[in-house]
Amino acid sequence: MSEPQELTPVTIQDWTDATRAAVEEFATTALGYSDVEFRVYDQDQLPDGVSGAYIPMVSEGVSVQIGVIARSQGCEEIARALLCMEPEDGELDPSDMVDALGEIVNILAGVVKGRLIEREPSIRLGLPVFLHGRIELNGSYEHSVTQMSLGPVDAQLHIIRQSYNG
Repeated sequence: MSEPQELTPVTIQDWTDATRAAVEEFATTALGYSDVEFRVYDQDQLPDGVSGAYIPMVSEGVSVQIGVIARSQGCEEIARALLCMEPEDGELDPSDMVDALGEIVNILAGVVKGRLIEREPSIRLGLPVFLHGRIELNGSYEHSVTQMSLGPVDAQLHIIRQSYNG
């Protein structure tokens, strides 16, 4: 009988790469954006005046939050894209925007889980939350922020990771 293989730890860069790939796939298919670009976020602090949805992914040794963040107008434009709303469709109810952004991060997390399940087999998805304002992190977290353009929308992809067994 063969010995079980030791799993290679999933790094913050692995989480970021898997999530970027998920965003690109989702944005060009479900959201209908033909142009998706990622850039390095070169600020020391996370931005003020933004909102967005985060979803936790938890396993035996790590907790990760995946977030899609933008200014209010950007959040609304992303939600309208998911809901296939045109400008003439009228205003988007704020609760519908929150639900749409939560659904987007839920879908992204499912794709990321599929990409990383072999290396992080105990991963489970939590429930998405919608937040307003800047996130403050203490020193026990690793984080990755990627500036992204989803068609005409400027947004950010946040990955927050905390290892808790080693």
